[in-house]
This record gives sequence, C-alpha cells and structure tokens, in this order.
Amino acid sequence: MFNTLRSRLLLSYFLVAFVCLSVTVCLILILAGPLQRQLTYSRLLDRAIPTTLWVQELLRRNAPPSEITQRAEVQLEQQQLRMFLINREGLVLADSDDELNGQTVPSFDLRNTTPAQWPVRGQWKPPGGQTAYYVSLPATSLRAMRQPLSENTIFVVLATRDRPRVLMEALPFLIVAVVVGFIVSVLLSLLIAHWIAWPLGQVIHVEEVAGGNYDQRLEIASPDEMKRLANSFNYMAKQVKAAQDSQRDFVANVSHELKTPLTSIQGFAQAILDGTVRDSEGQRRAAQIIKEEAQRMTRLVEDLLALAKVAADRDHSTWTEVDISALLNSCVQKLAIVAGEKELNFDLALNTVSRARGNPDRLAQVFTNLLDNAIKHSPRRGIIRVSTRMAADTSPHRGKGQIEISVADSGPGIPHEDLSRIFERFYQVDKSRASPKGGAGLGLAIVHEIVEMHDGQIRADNQPSSGAIFTVRLPEA
Repeated sequence: MFNTLRSRLLLSYFLVAFVCLSVTVCLILILAGPLQRQLTYSRLLDRAIPTTLWVQELLRRNAPPSEITQRAEVQLEQQQLRMFLINREGLVLADSDDELNGQTVPSFDLRNTTPAQWPVRGQWKPPGGQTAYYVSLPATSLRAMRQPLSENTIFVVLATRDRPRVLMEALPFLIVAVVVGFIVSVLLSLLIAHWIAWPLGQVIHVEEVAGGNYDQRLEIASPDEMKRLANSFNYMAKQVKAAQDSQRDFVANVSHELKTPLTSIQGFAQAILDGTVRDSEGQRRAAQIIKEEAQRMTRLVEDLLALAKVAADRDHSTWTEVDISALLNSCVQKLAIVAGEKELNFDLALNTVSRARGNPDRLAQVFTNLLDNAIKHSPRRGIIRVSTRMAADTSPHRGKGQIEISVADSGPGIPHEDLSRIFERFYQVDKSRASPKGGAGLGLAIVHEIVEMHDGQIRADNQPSSGAIFTVRLPEA
C-alpha cells in the first residue's frame, strides 16, 4: 500500500500531525485544572472589586446586610454567583441564597489574614453541593485594606455556585481548532509530499536511457540534493555514452588495423599457393611482406595487451619513490643509439626536483614512449629538449607539490585540430595510416593511462617556433 515515496511521506506527515495534535490536547487537559482556577479567580476578582465598593457605600448608609444581599440577588443570579457578608470569624451575616444565615463557615475564617494577603482566594463546599471557588475582600476602601482592619469590619465573599466548567465552555472552540489544524496539516502534507517527490518522479521518467538513448538529460533546479543527483545522472549518462562511442570506435579501429595486414597476408599467401609468384625473388618479396604485416599485427596485439594491463593495474604495493631525473637520464641513454642514427642531440635541463611515488617500470615506459615519438618526428640533426622543474601549483588529487617533466621535439608539430584527441586510442595525425613511422595510435593512449594511474596529468602543445611539446605532471612523494 505504501510502496511509493509520496505515500510514505504522506503517512509520515499524517502521523507527525496526529502525534503533535494529540500531545497538544493532552497538555491542554493536563493544564486545564490550574488554568481553570486562574480564570475563575480572575473572573471573581473582576466582579468582587465593584461589588465590594457598592456594599461599602450601602453599609455607610446603614443598610442592613440582609437588604444588601436582596438588592444584589437578581444580578447575582444572572452571573451564576453567590454573595456572603461575613465577619472576621467567618460568621455569615447575610447569604444571597438565605441558606447559611447565622452559620459559621470555617473556609471563610479571616482572623489570621494580614493586609498584604488581600484579596483572599480559596475553595469551599456548601452543604450537599460541589466544591466551589470564592474571593473575599473587606468592605472598605482600597487604601484602608493596606492597614489593620477593625474588629467589626464586614467582609464580602463572592463565590461560584458550583465548580466552574471553564474548559467545557472552551471545548467547542478547542475541537474546531483541532479539526482545522488537522485539515491544514493534511493539505500541507500533500503539498510538501508533492514538492519533494516531484523531482524524483522526473528521475524515474527518464527511462529511455536504459534503452540506449543517452541524450536524455534531467533539468532540476532545486532542491540542492536533487540538483546534485540530476547533475550526477547527466554526467553518468554522458560517460556511458562516451564509453559506448569509445567501444564502437575501438572495435572499428581494431577491425581497420587488422584488415589491411590480413588482406596483404591473404593476398600474397594465395599468390604463392596459386603459383602466380614463381621466381625466387618474387617469393622472397612476398614472404618479406607477409612477415612485416605479421609483425605489424603482433605489435598491435602487444599494444592492446599493454593498454589493457595498464588499465587493470591498480596494485600500488610495488610502488616506490622514484628519482625522476635519474629515470630520464636512463631513458635518454637507452635511446641514444636510435637518436644517433638521425644525428639528433639531446638538450637536458634536469633541475633538482622532488621524488615521485609510483611504479618505476611504468614511468620509464611513459618517458621512453615520449622520447621515441620525439625521435620519430624530429628532422635529421634536430634537437630534443628534456627538462624538469617543480610546478607552482599543487596536485588536485594528493594536495602535494607537482613535478613537471617536458619533452619537446623539433618536428612539424601537431595540427591544432588534433591536439584535443591526440591521446585517444588508435587516433593518428596521419589519417591515411600509411606513415613510415609506423604505430597503431596506441602509444600515447598507454602513456595517458599510466600518467592518470599515478594521479598525474599530461598535455600536448605546439611550441612557438616549431615542434610539439609534451608536459607530464606527477605529484611528489
């Protein structure tokens, strides 16, 4: 029944509203007694003060107590009150109900009352009746109340006829307030539940992503949590689409890279089998082509395996602190013979830098690949510049300093439109893929994977004069 978020929100809000209203009603019932007494005493006092002044005036005119109570009988009946005129000992001189005349009521005893205690408040119980409330004041002026009173002072007692029911009088209004409050809380619950559940409903409705339509986007501006969820969803859809596109491109590129050598191998092998190539020179040439194409396929498979291994390698147990300058010197020496064939010179500016933490073999693979590319793309008698320095900013991943390594060649550079895609798998600047430099476009992709594995960054730029420059940043150990 309550399987949706909206229904559960509504149920929770209803329960909260019910509990709050129940607690409020219970508190009102608990506080009803003291509140009822306070209201009753306040009502009695409001009527006792003018009544006492009126009685004082009649007593000054020598009106007997019984006459005074008779004059007030009608008004007291309308107000559901009872008036007594008593002396200090609590002897009733006159009773508006003519019931207790001449009797002593212990509750009305005022002999121990001091001037600071006026008005006197209390409860009393008439014969055969319920406990009621009363207020007592001396029939004197307000100024005289502050002084000791004479023995023959007459006191006015204004009492309720029975225990008042102030709460019962307010009960209809209380019930109306509770009902109205509950209705308002229900309406607010519906509104809030819809307000909270609507953004989630937007997420649920984007079902076409599961069917492969990754162009679906969520546009949610608030609340902030839902906005972040929508942004995460959009980013996820974008990444999934990119992964799908990359997978399709990967399959297409692998197929393209394998198709050419396989066609050559099949063609020359068939020529040998058919006897089309009969002389030894032709057979030797066909065998040489088959060998070269097989080696090309082997390099492609090895690069694919290396790329997959780098992408899956997340074991940091073999990582150590690596001296970057020493590692670069070692890579340069290994490629010195290849560079010497083109009469290339290395310009090394290896400044003192911090050590990096990582896999020495993988980092050597990065710099060897970059140096090998620089050798391939530099003209004869060119210069390859290798430099190191500490970057001014810190690593965004580790919050430490960054070591910056640059490898620059003196070749033609990289076309501007290719700079942003140079690290993609199988991407080659030479679109014909017939460059004599060879390669399947996986070297820089492997470099990019290794650098990211070390929480670093790599970028490619063109130098102002000529040549391309690759810059690697690695966090210090």
